[in-house]
Amino acid sequence: KYLERIFQFEPNPIQSASNLWHSLAFDYFFSGMALAYIEWDFSNILQSKVRHIWAIEPKNIRAIKIYQKKEKFH
Repeated sequence: KYLERIFQFEPNPIQSASNLWHSLAFDYFFSGMALAYIEWDFSNILQSKVRHIWAIEPKNIRAIKIYQKKEKFH
């Protein structure tokens, strides 16, 4: 039930759900990716819940490459 409230009404204190989904759709359409940060509430370790969902603008992300050293098998 609480996820329904987050996804449909209030994903975070500064955005309505429609604003969040519009932002994610806009980012996906114009940059090819939509990113969101999930903020967790760990006040109850046995039952962690999602506290907020925040849209992250792709222009604020820097891509990095991770190189893996190739190992030779004998």
